[in-house]
Amino acid sequence: MRVQVDLSPVLTRALLLLMFGCLGFNSTAWAADEVIEEIVVTAEKRESALQKTPVAITALTSSMVEERNLDDLRKISQLVPSMLFNTSGGSAMIYMRGVGTDNNSVTAEPGVAMFVDGVYMGTTSEQSATFDNVERVEVLRGPQGTLYGRNSTGGNLNIFTKLPGAEPEFSASLLYGDHDRVKASFSAGGVLVDDLLAARVSLVKDSDDGYSENLFNGDDVDHRDITSAMFSAVFTPTDTFEFILRGDWSETESDNPLWNYGEIVPDSGISPLLLGGQTGTGPRKIRNNDDTDYDREFWGVSGTANWDIGDVTLRSITAYRETVNDGYYDTDGTDIPYIFIVQTQDSEMFSQEFNLLGSIGENVQWILGAYYFDQETVSQYEFDLPALQPVFEGIFEGIFGLPPGSLAGFLADPGLNPFYGERIAGGPSAIPFLDFTNSQDTRSTALFAQGTYHVSDRLRVTAGVRWTDDEKKSLGTVVNNISPDGCVDAKNEADWQETTYKLSADFDISDSAMLYGSYSTGYKSGGFNTGACNDSFDPETVDAFEVGLKSTLADGRLRLNLAAYVYDYDDYQAEIIRETFSSVENAAKLENMGLELEFLWLPVHGLQIDGSVAIMDSEFEEFVSDDPMTPVFELVDASGNQTLRAPDLTYNVGLQYTLDLERGGDITLRYEAAHKDDYYVTVFNNDFAQVDSHTLQNVRGIWNVNSQWEVQAFVENLTDEDVPDSLTVGDTIGGTANFWAPPRLWGVQLRYTM
Repeated sequence: MRVQVDLSPVLTRALLLLMFGCLGFNSTAWAADEVIEEIVVTAEKRESALQKTPVAITALTSSMVEERNLDDLRKISQLVPSMLFNTSGGSAMIYMRGVGTDNNSVTAEPGVAMFVDGVYMGTTSEQSATFDNVERVEVLRGPQGTLYGRNSTGGNLNIFTKLPGAEPEFSASLLYGDHDRVKASFSAGGVLVDDLLAARVSLVKDSDDGYSENLFNGDDVDHRDITSAMFSAVFTPTDTFEFILRGDWSETESDNPLWNYGEIVPDSGISPLLLGGQTGTGPRKIRNNDDTDYDREFWGVSGTANWDIGDVTLRSITAYRETVNDGYYDTDGTDIPYIFIVQTQDSEMFSQEFNLLGSIGENVQWILGAYYFDQETVSQYEFDLPALQPVFEGIFEGIFGLPPGSLAGFLADPGLNPFYGERIAGGPSAIPFLDFTNSQDTRSTALFAQGTYHVSDRLRVTAGVRWTDDEKKSLGTVVNNISPDGCVDAKNEADWQETTYKLSADFDISDSAMLYGSYSTGYKSGGFNTGACNDSFDPETVDAFEVGLKSTLADGRLRLNLAAYVYDYDDYQAEIIRETFSSVENAAKLENMGLELEFLWLPVHGLQIDGSVAIMDSEFEEFVSDDPMTPVFELVDASGNQTLRAPDLTYNVGLQYTLDLERGGDITLRYEAAHKDDYYVTVFNNDFAQVDSHTLQNVRGIWNVNSQWEVQAFVENLTDEDVPDSLTVGDTIGGTANFWAPPRLWGVQLRYTM
């Protein structure tokens, strides 16, 4: 098993002492007035205690989310073992245990599924959104093939938002931070009609001036402006029926992520640096000759009905969502007009899920489900390549005998240019270009069932099965004026059916410790490569074996959870950047195995130590393809290579101390560190495609003045580490480009709750 451990000496010693201390500490030495709070989760579609749920889960409560300012998945990934978060083109690239997707197209199916209040978020751009008004976050690791609306081979992100309570509620907060960041939030709720109707509303405005400088024109860049609103209402006409109406809207205007040219890869393509382009002097000092702007808008409505019919509960979740992810950006990351992109990505989704939950006596719990999903997407990309015009002048003048300086007229003349193509927006182009557009209709239908049988007071067995039918229809066009490759209104459609299942058992080895084991299968549908005239790829499937231990020790002051897993993937959907698009190719075999530890320890009154460690070995067993970064076509055997975004080691540790004040509430001080080993962003494990290992550290202090007022001060990325939010490798730019995660940032927040 390949493991490369590179921890700092201080953190290594602290982590080892903590782990051995947790295992060997004498509970009689502990204070007697604190135990770990029990967290209730719904990972298996019914409420259960976290420590009694036989699934690898990281659960974050509302207080954790608020106190640690966990307002996006980048921050949550620092707390979850085996989870990695990157971005590209305004979309998220989320990996869990080495499984995810690099494709930022609206047509891409996420490898890690995200559900908000039971509603599937069908685009990777929605996964990059910030969120507030959160009641609970549950991160489920491993394939989810029998209980959820859409299959997932990597895991699930389940986010639950707050609902109105029985008592009136009002809260407001104001944050001021580095680079003139201002975040204001407001929420209010309560009962409108006694025993019948309650409602809640929340509003958030978050903006900053940016934390980078564009040396080309001296402008401040890396800014964002986010506005969001959320509404929920609970209607209870009887004691046995409840209807929940939810609505949300969010709009983000930003110029992040920004491209910054990294390094030339010899013989891989034409680098803008070879044409006189200059790159920035560092992660916060870029050179872009064109502006970058993203406009992302998400909104949706859903209705959830819960109806108790005797001993059975019928649940219905109906949802409609729309997403828009538009942008234009300087993609070469230099100060010359080399490549400029205009993108438009729209999605409309409708979903309907029915659950029927019940029990047979005290020994059997069961659930039946049906799911329907319909998504229509439209994407369009326009690539302008003005800096390549001198290159093509020499080529075309030699081949076609053109006089000097006549290329512009030649490119725009259908009678002269044998490769002539009109732009998707209409008309000819006097400069080299490449455009593609795609519309896709996805329909998915599924039936599923799962049941748990209590063999005894200590032993339970679970079996689940799911049948899925996925149908996709695609219509695509690829046009340019510099090569014969292209297509107009190329149609493609396919239908896939798959049955997935799960078998598991869990055993209480004591009142506070449970051992579990499972065998499950997962499935992710196939699709079409939208930038290559709809070349198709096959579904991926996985056989997953997992064993785990969940324990609460030392009189309720130590939570220690372990999980070990082995995955075997067939036809794994690997991503390769080819020219201007992300191509999905099926790797015949992939094996992934790992070990995870999560802990929470309350050694003495006021002190909390928490964290996790994940060791992973993920590699291709059978995969042969050509590397687009090499000068000639040659098949490369990638067998034995590390899979994408799969660091050998990740860990996080938090130290938190709360001091009770005689007058004026209490003060909590917290330190956090999150480490990720180096990982690769290409299947070929090129040296230039490696993201170096890094450790992010945060500190924060919270003063709970009383039950209503709270003041917090924080510094995130304490050591100002330069961490790539993504590393992109492309033969179009003859090298690499980086997006950078935020630098060191500080802030002060005032919160009022009534």
